Amino acid sequence: MSTRRIEASFEPGVERARRRERHARTSSWSIVSSRRTASRACTALVVLVACGSTPPATSRERTLETVVTDRFVALAADGTPGALLSVRRRTNARWERFVFGVADVDSGAPLHDAMRFRVGSVAKSWVATAALRLAHEGRLDLDAPIDRHLEGVPGGDRITARMLGTHRSGLADAIAQPELRARINRDPTRRLSREEILEVALRARPHFPPGEGTRYANTNTILLAQLLERIDGRPIDVIVRERVLDPFGARHAGLFLPLETPHPRGYRHGERVGVVEYGTVFFDATRFDPSWANAAGDAIATLADLEVLAAPIATGTWAPSTTSEVRRALDEGFGLQRFEGARGHAGDVPGFSAFFAHDEARGVTVVALSNLSNTRRGEQPAAELGRTVLRELGSRE
Repeated sequence: MSTRRIEASFEPGVERARRRERHARTSSWSIVSSRRTASRACTALVVLVACGSTPPATSRERTLETVVTDRFVALAADGTPGALLSVRRRTNARWERFVFGVADVDSGAPLHDAMRFRVGSVAKSWVATAALRLAHEGRLDLDAPIDRHLEGVPGGDRITARMLGTHRSGLADAIAQPELRARINRDPTRRLSREEILEVALRARPHFPPGEGTRYANTNTILLAQLLERIDGRPIDVIVRERVLDPFGARHAGLFLPLETPHPRGYRHGERVGVVEYGTVFFDATRFDPSWANAAGDAIATLADLEVLAAPIATGTWAPSTTSEVRRALDEGFGLQRFEGARGHAGDVPGFSAFFAHDEARGVTVVALSNLSNTRRGEQPAAELGRTVLRELGSRE
């Protein structure tokens, strides 16, 4: 990578933690708030461009750089320590990478683009793609009732895999239930099993009958993952690895992986009484366990992993020729969300946020990662940067 360093004179607005986490010395945890400091007068913004000869920047490239830099400055003022952003356009086969801010607010160590991040609900797209591959092979019927393979699911005789992939099952989300939130808040470092999560979710009253509405819930993806395990006979992390991540070259990505070095510290704005709710108290959430999301969000990836996964997942080009069944599922949002006309997914777990989107019509792919799950105003930094790029490039057409 060739590197151009840009110094932007602004205050990052990050509240520095006064002391390190104490999980090694005690089983309890606490949120440590601190006064806002201005010990760092500016944050370095690093722009990385793919290897090879670097042509002079055009006015259009400078404009995109200015737009995303300004957006990060605003996010930093609202408590974002750092972020990675990568953009690829049809008119330029190279990825344009932007590295903003710091990996650790105490030491001031900078981010770099090879770091591993938790990617939260981006994992939903991986599970959904594995499901579509099984459907493409004729091993999974997207419209068959899931009670053929899964017992004990309310409405399982009417809920289908298609409903799970498009959040139309009506099932409640475990993370929205006070019982599970209380468990997490008591000890956010404790690992939760899938059985614990589903027991809470399936005991809660469904929001509507299957197929009669849309409501986003981790429960859908967790059940879809369990369904794939019953059909394929292997754990979902292995299925996703062999059917999605390895074929596309995502070497460091995976479900249920530990957050290994190199990785940044991860931060969150929450409430003093707990970590689940968004709030305004800034704290280090690096060691918090994302197992409450299970296959719907307990995942790791690098920027390069998301780069190679984004377009194939959004378009279904992994099939020899995208079938009408796969195309229909993608059009319905099977494992995907819509952003400014592009397909992708955003995600956050305490400490981290992630985003990818691919606009097939415009030939634009955007991926982003941040070591903050949410700003004080409740924005996900990675998604905000990604959507800024989509809006900016869309406005130029």
